[in-house]
Amino acid sequence: KATLEKLINADKVNFSTPELRTFVALMFRPTDFASRIAVSDKEIEDNYKFHLDQYKISERRTVRTVSFQKEEDARAATQEIQSHAKSFEDVAKAHGAQPSALTAKSLSLKDFDDTEVGAAVFAAQKPGIVGPVNGALAWTIADYQSTMPESIKPLDQVKGEIRQSLAKTRAEDVIDETMKKFEDLRAGGSTLEEISVKLGAPIQKFEAVDAQGRDRSGKPVVVGDASAEQLKFAFQSESGTENDPQNLKEGGQFVLRVDNIAPPALRPFAENQAQAAKLYETQERARRLRARADAIAKSHAKDGLGAAGVELGLTPISLPEPLRRAMPNAVLSPQLVDDIF
Repeated sequence: KATLEKLINADKVNFSTPELRTFVALMFRPTDFASRIAVSDKEIEDNYKFHLDQYKISERRTVRTVSFQKEEDARAATQEIQSHAKSFEDVAKAHGAQPSALTAKSLSLKDFDDTEVGAAVFAAQKPGIVGPVNGALAWTIADYQSTMPESIKPLDQVKGEIRQSLAKTRAEDVIDETMKKFEDLRAGGSTLEEISVKLGAPIQKFEAVDAQGRDRSGKPVVVGDASAEQLKFAFQSESGTENDPQNLKEGGQFVLRVDNIAPPALRPFAENQAQAAKLYETQERARRLRARADAIAKSHAKDGLGAAGVELGLTPISLPEPLRRAMPNAVLSPQLVDDIF
């Protein structure tokens, strides 16, 4: 036990709990207030009509392609396909196309990697072989198979999305009014907990967490972007003080109070014993190996590695090329390379 305690005291940082902070945060986010805001069907329909373009689904064409480096090869292949001498698959495989590349894809005009090929496919009046096209990277033949016409998402499909968007926008206005009420209540002496009840704003509590958002056991308890913002601010704040409202990246604000700061502290011996024992074993093994290596090196200083190898039952290895510090080495460890240099 004395040996392990000495080891622990020599490396207190790794055997101590980190600084832990307990804090609460009163939240004012659009998502917290949006559910309370009513949006009529008429408002949703008007918004849908006004933003109709964003609900359009572009025309798509189902197509597969094969490319050639030479124009004459592309034209010969096109002739073979159109004369039914060979199928599109046969031509593609003959020019090195993988089976996976022959799977037809449904593409909009902007989905084409080669804009020249896309333009040619969408200029075609009906399905069939398109090309050869002098594309940006190669000559290309396209097998245009079918068309999915342009369409518009129906209102029923996007109604919930529109309702949520409108409610969130209005919630931001509600938050501005709510923050004024918050300041009045705080000036009147109300605590964050009391204000939470009066305004219906959620409050989050974190008990003894470290700067990485983990509890005493090391389990992550701070989850989500908003909570991460609170955590960062909590470790910049003094204990016992309610801070001014802070903006959230996702919109809205939060007000934070740090209730307790527990400084780093050495964990009880019982909690550190297993970790210390493992460290001791590792260090002791390394010490013994080093002592053994030093003894062998000393006893064979004159007769060299060959004699040392005989004693150990090992065969010395010759490096295939001169050793360089910056070059990776499959035989020697980085530490040994550093020691050599």
